This record gives sequence, C-alpha cells and structure tokens, in this order.
Amino acid sequence: MPALNPEAHKALVADKLAGFAAVTWDWSRIQEYTVSSIQEILAIRTVPPDRMTSPRLDIAIPAIEAMRYSGLKREFALLIASTMDTSLADDAHPSFIEILKQLTLDEVRIVLSFPDVGQVLPFANINYLDRSGRILSSLRYIVPEHVARVCERPKALGGYMDNLLRLNIISAPAHLAISDERFYRDLLAQDFVGVFEAGVAPGLKPSVDRRVLALTDFGQMFRRCCLDEHPGASQSLR
Repeated sequence: MPALNPEAHKALVADKLAGFAAVTWDWSRIQEYTVSSIQEILAIRTVPPDRMTSPRLDIAIPAIEAMRYSGLKREFALLIASTMDTSLADDAHPSFIEILKQLTLDEVRIVLSFPDVGQVLPFANINYLDRSGRILSSLRYIVPEHVARVCERPKALGGYMDNLLRLNIISAPAHLAISDERFYRDLLAQDFVGVFEAGVAPGLKPSVDRRVLALTDFGQMFRRCCLDEHPGASQSLR
C-alpha cells in the first residue's frame, strides 16, 4: 500500500481519534448517570434512610472524574454508593479507585466468580521439561471451567490472574494444595489442556504443579464495595 501524504495521514489519524468524544463524558452526563445509578444501587442493597450518609469526598471526587473515560462506570458508582452506606463506608478504601482503573471487565467477572475468604479455588500449572530439567514449555493458570467461562477473552486469563495477584485482590499461597485429587483431575481433563499438549514437542516430560487461589481480605473488601453481586442489578447503566 502506498504511503499517505501528510495531510491524508493527518486526516486518517483524526478520524481514528474521533470516537473519543463519544466515550468521554462531560459533567452533565456524569451527574445524570451518578444520581440514577447510585439511587438504583442503594435501592437494590436495601439501604434504609438512617444508614445513608454523604459520600466521602476523598473517594467520590476522583471516582466521578475517572467515570468520564472508564468502561467500569458502574463499579465506580458502586464504590461511591458504598461510602454513602454507614455499614460499608469504613471498608471503602481510596486505593480502590486506582485498582478499578487497572482492571478490565473480564477481571471484574473473575473476581466475582471467586468463593468467599476462607475458601479456595484449585488451579494447576503444567511445565514441560527436557532431559536436563529445563522448562521449554508451560501451561499456566488452569482453573475451573466456570471461571474461564466468564471471560470474553479466555486466552488472556493468565495475564488477568497475574494482574489480580499483583493488585493483592487474590493470592496463591505457596505450597498449598487441595488434598482431594479429584479437583485437579477435573482441571486437567478440560479439552484445551489436551489441545495444548498435542502441540508440545515430543520427548518433553510434563510436571504438574497443583496449587490454589484465594480471595484476600483486601479483595473481599474491594468486592463488597465495588462489584455488583446482585443478579437483579441493571447492567444497562454501565
């Protein structure tokens, strides 16, 4: 394809950037969205009037600003609504704003799929080693099917898990595994594992690392304040 002249190139770039106006909300749209979504959230959570308070400004102001461009507008509204509920306000941490800025919708869905604190989720890694013990190939974060199924991009699940671990939303306690081998047999029996193994070079020896993932206490607070666990909640306000 021949190179564009500078004016045509500039016009093409401007056309590709034009969509920003549609997704970057002005204050009037944010105000309308914030009031309607928070009213709905407080109603769904059945927060009585005597538990309602003014929002925390250290959270509400940066959250409203972040809504202007974020795809997680509802999650920011949930956080603001949490600061307006005296039973949740103390759990609402200012760092939740920066965490929401660093999450995708797939990662939000993954966090919602986790069991509560005190329970664990099995996962496994498979390393394929040559005769000298070098790892030449690996398949990481093999998780239960229901977790991968919530993702629009399941192939990105390994990166999602690394990000959630980095943010301390979940943890992978070292040397901890479920004693019942059936959990891991079910993981390794998933179709995509067989497909991956079929592409591994002959002669490599598989080594299975059985582990668990768990929601952290911090992650539980984050989920309570920022994520929508109510099946009746409207997603049209996202």
